[in-house]
Amino acid sequence: GGTGEAGTGTGEALLILPHCSNVTGEIHDIRQICHEAHRQGRLVMVDAAQSAGCIPIDVDGWGIDILVFTGHKALFGPTGTGGYYVRRGIDLRPTQWGGTGRDSSVIRYDDGNWEYEVGTQNAVGLAGLRAGVDYVLERGVENIFRRLQTETLWLIHALQKMPRVRVYSARDDAAQGPVVSFNIEGLRPADVGYILQNSYGITVRTGLHCAPLIHEDLGTLPDGTVRASLSDFTTHEDLVALAEAVSDICQSLK
Repeated sequence: GGTGEAGTGTGEALLILPHCSNVTGEIHDIRQICHEAHRQGRLVMVDAAQSAGCIPIDVDGWGIDILVFTGHKALFGPTGTGGYYVRRGIDLRPTQWGGTGRDSSVIRYDDGNWEYEVGTQNAVGLAGLRAGVDYVLERGVENIFRRLQTETLWLIHALQKMPRVRVYSARDDAAQGPVVSFNIEGLRPADVGYILQNSYGITVRTGLHCAPLIHEDLGTLPDGTVRASLSDFTTHEDLVALAEAVSDICQSLK
């Protein structure tokens, strides 16, 4: 949804924002944002949960200071997996620390990488995440992005043609990620999701999508939107079925 600032304890500020909105699918110009933030003496942390694996990311070229991601979306890993990148020279002091796998004799804080080891790692989950990452690397993120963008724009245009449908993902260029939010006039998003699931076997997510503030700007409070998320395994036939189902629902309201 948006941006926020928090003190880092060093006199600088930390700008936090998503690479791709998980509500509208808008892709932010991270290179330009990092340039401006650094000019003002701020660090930038990018949330790549919606983009890692399906939208190209250039950490060094864009000047990203910290990047965080989840493993269960476009990286095809299990839930409960994820990771983060921290640029060299940035010291993150953990909120918890203790004995590590290297030195369990004392409870203390040490500089380096060992201070982030606060528990047993999810080795099984990370093995699953690696399998997903291997698939993404074999397919190529650029190839995945180009196909998903074509399919996403097709779905947006198909939904926009329906009189009762309001689409909130309306970018028609490279700034559109594989997320499409919409509503049907006269129905709550939760009801649309229920009908799609139980009458058509199509699963979408409804509600505020963990981002209530952006719904203030969209005018979609308190119920949110219906959200369709595309992946590399989403076929064109899947999207045609969704568009036809939404059309059927709209026709039934006449």
